[in-house]
Parts: sequence; structure tokens; C-alpha cells
Amino acid sequence: MEKISVVDISLIGLQNEDPTEEEFEMVGTKMGLAFSKIGFVFLTGHGIGDGVIGDAMEVSKEFFEMEEDKKHKISRATPTARDGWVSTGRETFKEENEAKVHEFREAFDINGFGEDARFPENPAEFKANLMDLAEKSVILAQRLLTCISLALGKPANFLSDLHSRILGGKNASALRSLYYPAIQGIPPEGYVRCSEHTDYGTFTILFQDQYPGLEVKSTSGSWVSADPIPGTILVNIGDLLEMWTGGRYPATKHRVIIPEEEIKKSAPRQSIVFFVHPDNQVVVKSLDDSTNDYVAVVALDHVQKRFSETYIY
Repeated sequence: MEKISVVDISLIGLQNEDPTEEEFEMVGTKMGLAFSKIGFVFLTGHGIGDGVIGDAMEVSKEFFEMEEDKKHKISRATPTARDGWVSTGRETFKEENEAKVHEFREAFDINGFGEDARFPENPAEFKANLMDLAEKSVILAQRLLTCISLALGKPANFLSDLHSRILGGKNASALRSLYYPAIQGIPPEGYVRCSEHTDYGTFTILFQDQYPGLEVKSTSGSWVSADPIPGTILVNIGDLLEMWTGGRYPATKHRVIIPEEEIKKSAPRQSIVFFVHPDNQVVVKSLDDSTNDYVAVVALDHVQKRFSETYIY
């Protein structure tokens, strides 16, 4: 049975102030092998402290458990708005058979921390705690981009140069805090926690709580549980990196199921997701000249197209 590999990246984790190119290459080799198998990998030794992740989770939970009218004040104004609260059921996933599936979750989206960014006044530490996690995630993301560049036989700065504005404008990268409310009894028809999908960008960094539910579709078509492993984070390949690698690193479909066990179903579930995208005007095309399976796309055009195909407001 296929399973998700666990890779130790302590050589290039945040606890190492200045990793060498050899260390980046060593970690990249291990990550590349793991990605080629299923497109997902658990990482240990990443260097983002449990306290940083826990503080971001806790302040997010405080926000999500506030009264609806208080959260509505900071709602995403339009489907294309880049930050703010998204209420349960507002995002309607459109599956391939055109059936509409409501996702039973709330979210708060952050595309940056500049003057124009919108944050709730309460909890008071909301912005600071999420910013702390975001800043560390950006550093880690840049280091992972270096690893991947070397694994692909490119200069160390190849992908980093194409991701120069993460959370800095003119780039679709985003930090998304997710809250899956407790479910009592039988869920309404047409509701799931998160439908089957691939991610749109380069790769995604996922911080999970202790509750299971995430599943990954293997190459054989079976679903593999991605239950949280303490001390790890989960990274998965997005559409654009699959295109860059000519399919060598697949963007694997995944979903979040509603557990059958009542004790797990009745407990709220949380995660924080960091979607890493190239700068908006980057043209993504396969680095593998031997395949014509992927058409070159502009990064921003791709993500806007995926949103328009996937979500109906």
C-alpha cells in the first residue's frame, strides 16, 4: 500500500542560519524522490516551532468561535477579494459532473500584511500571531524552492527568482486559516469538509491539528490517509510545479472527509495552509523538452481560471 514519506530537512530547517548548497542539494534529492511517488511529503526538522504554530491555531480558533455578526464585518467582499473571512457553505465546489458540493468549513484568507490588508480587531493578537507564522513560512518556502531547483538540475536560485514577491503583492501566494466546525448528527446533503481537488500553485505547506480527515489519492486510485504526525508539516505539489516538471512531480488530488466516528465528527478540526505561488506574470512551461503534455501558462491566468472553474459564489 502506498504511503506518504517522511523526510528530515533539518539540514536546511530554520534552525540552520546559513545552509550550504550541498545541504540544499542533499535535502532536495530526498524530497524529489518522495514527491515523484505521490506528490506529498511529511517534513521533520523544519524549524518552525510548535509554539508559533500553536499560537496561530489558538488565535484563529478564538476568531472562528466569535458571533457571526462580528465575523461578517471582515468578510471577503467579493469572490476575487484576497483577504477576509469566508463563512460556512459560501464556497460551492463544482465537481466534474457539475454537481454542486458545499464545503462545511470557514476560512480566513491573508494575501499580505501591508496597509491595505484587512484583519479583525479581535482577538487582539490575531494579526501578530498569523504574521509570525507567515514570515517563518516564507523563509522555509524559499529554502524548499532552492532544494527543488537543485533537484531539477537548475541553479539554486532558479525557482526563488520566480517567487520573489510571496505575500508582497503581485503574487497569488496566501496564508489560509481553516476551521471545520463540529458536526452533530447527519450532515446536510451535498456538504463535505473539503472536496477532492488539486492545489493551484507551486506547492502548499500544511499545518494540521491532531485530528485526522485528510486523504490523498494514490497513483492506483485508492485513498491514503494523511493523518497528522506530531512535529511534522505536510507539503504537497500544486498544478504549476507539475507543469514545470513535466509531470515528474504530480499535483495529487486530496480531500478532507467527515469522519464516521461520532467522537471525531463532533470535534472541530483546524488547519493552516500556506499556498506558494510564482509571481503573477511568470510564464510556467515544462522544463522537460521530451513532453508536450503541458501548455505554457501565465501564473496569474492559471489561478484565476482555476478559481472560476471551481467555485461559485
